[in-house]
Amino acid sequence: MNIAVSSRTSSRYKALSVSLSVTDVNDHPPRFSPPAVVVNVSETAALGKTIALPGASDDDAGENARLSFEVHWNGSTAAGKLELRVSEAAGGGGAVLGLVVVGRLDREAEATYAATVTAVDAGTPARSGRLDVTVRVADANDNAPRFESERYEATMSEDAAPGATVAQVRAVDADTGDNGAVRYRLERRTAARHGAAFAVDEATGAVTLRRRLDARPPDGTYRLMIAAEDRGPDAVVVYTDLVVNVVDVNNHAPSILVSGDRQLHVMENQPADTKVRTVYFLSQRSSSFLVSDHYFRSVCLSVCLSVSLSVCLFVQSFSQPSSIRFGSN
Repeated sequence: MNIAVSSRTSSRYKALSVSLSVTDVNDHPPRFSPPAVVVNVSETAALGKTIALPGASDDDAGENARLSFEVHWNGSTAAGKLELRVSEAAGGGGAVLGLVVVGRLDREAEATYAATVTAVDAGTPARSGRLDVTVRVADANDNAPRFESERYEATMSEDAAPGATVAQVRAVDADTGDNGAVRYRLERRTAARHGAAFAVDEATGAVTLRRRLDARPPDGTYRLMIAAEDRGPDAVVVYTDLVVNVVDVNNHAPSILVSGDRQLHVMENQPADTKVRTVYFLSQRSSSFLVSDHYFRSVCLSVCLSVSLSVCLFVQSFSQPSSIRFGSN
């Protein structure tokens, strides 16, 4: 600073050079800009991945502007997973803060971490500023759906109407978004074999009947395999079994098969136990049925039910020529 000194009585003056030293006072705290930040990191992030954080500045000078940092994790178990690292900026331009992945992250175990980063200057008394950090662990498609049961079983009537719900299957996926959205379908071979009769709702897992069943399987059981997969990339398909037991209903009458003429001619005086005709009773069911011989006894013919589901007609006694006509009703 230069100062000029002049006289009031003369035109002479003298120039003086004065140096002023301003001592800094620690009157500014460190400041982060912005004071809060949210960062996203994938749960499959590689070890050593670094996420840059905002730096801090201090308007003071000297020791009052020299900063140190510390981090406090708020109620989370980040130890061994996330770490704050401080390095010097190139050219001495201050400190660079980075959040480093040092352990495996698992969003399904912990989806969010919260930390407070504090910057403290070296002044007396020391001043500090804070940065609030929220770490959100982004989901990766690292979980496959899981059915609630490895085997489902249902019972339905063989005359159930089309659209009837046969069973409900359900799978859950611990991921979120498309990675956790489960869709259902019939397994490929099941679809080829039974896709005309059964359907699975892609969104709900409800198994329904497409059409009325023509007949029961020989053992009365349909065995279906249901597939589930999520909508994320690299989806894994899982399966479960559904056993559908079909209950028989009495909706088919047996039919009668008579070879040749349906009218029988029996000569008089035929000896007893003479075989006259074999009548076959056909049924679409393997269950047994009862043949009434009331009509036959009224005309003196005996009835015997054989294991081949046929009826043999035998003469008991006739005193004159007779004829009998058979029908299916």
